[in-house]
Amino acid sequence: MLSHIVVSVMLCTVSCEPAEIRVWDGDSIRLGAGHQTEAVRIFNIDAPEIEGPLHP
Repeated sequence: MLSHIVVSVMLCTVSCEPAEIRVWDGDSIRLGAGHQTEAVRIFNIDAPEIEGPLHP
């Protein structure tokens, strides 16, 4: 529920610019508009983390 609120607020504040939403891993997303990007981590979710040579 909180993630929907955060996404709604971010999209409303930049309603004249296109927004980009990227899922980083199971509990993290990146919100971007223009040259500004915000990382949002959702707590209390048991989700796997990205592991590998590019993501330690």
